Amino acid sequence: VLPSANRLIGADIFGVASRNLEARLRPLRARQDPRCSPSPKGPIQCPNLADFDPLVGLVNTNEGDVSPIWSVGNTEEAIAVGNKLADSAFATYQPAAIMRDRVVIESRYLEADLPSACLLHGSSLCAKGELGNATGHGGSDHLATTDAIFPKLSDRDPEREGCQAPKAKMLGGVQDVILGRNPDRYPEHVSFGLVHIDDTWLSFVPAELTVHAGWAVDRRVEQVVATKNKSPSHFIVAGLANAYIQYVTTRPEYNLQFYEGASTLYGPQSSEYIAERLEILARSMIGQDADKW
Repeated sequence: VLPSANRLIGADIFGVASRNLEARLRPLRARQDPRCSPSPKGPIQCPNLADFDPLVGLVNTNEGDVSPIWSVGNTEEAIAVGNKLADSAFATYQPAAIMRDRVVIESRYLEADLPSACLLHGSSLCAKGELGNATGHGGSDHLATTDAIFPKLSDRDPEREGCQAPKAKMLGGVQDVILGRNPDRYPEHVSFGLVHIDDTWLSFVPAELTVHAGWAVDRRVEQVVATKNKSPSHFIVAGLANAYIQYVTTRPEYNLQFYEGASTLYGPQSSEYIAERLEILARSMIGQDADKW
């Protein structure tokens, strides 16, 4: 909610919602524990209150410019939106449910070099990162545009061939002048992670995925997990994790070359490549030989 002009370091609405939910869950958690007892004066008494503190973790999922609705963008509005988010989350709480002290927690992790990275079935990502013209228009929520400085050109180049087609390169050759030609001007070495907590599987990716790209990642992980785990599970993409390679769209979204597609650095197969990395991690987690993939 806080705009890009904000210079304070904070957790914005997530911090507000987390504190709100932890405050609501703390007495419920203590009430379920036999070591705690009601106080004659009202509050529940526990031998060590820190042992009963719940931890509320909010995961920033596939973004792709999916932004909260805000109008003022100040601290007061951030608190109001955060509390509204907490209200919606707490409404899902089941009072009869028992909070467990022990749950399954496991994880897998891999690193990859993106330029010309091979997909499982023979194709590859583009040899170098590149921004498209539509990137220069900025997003609708936080405008950052080059349109006032440079003439507006077409966002698609129907005549272009090669890996980045139909992307029209932002500013043409001027992009190389401004950003330089060094290989590391865009992130090349990134990491992917998969975390399993109880019945939830979190796919950590170094980008903002659109809704459709995130759905594709979830489905790949779900298909692998379903071969071993028949009980209902939840699958979530955790974006902006460990690195940032801009946006990642599906191939159809990339072909449109709107802002998010133009900001997909390594070409139209980027979302498929990311989905494959998470599938490899999921196969490793359920005991399959990941080297075969």
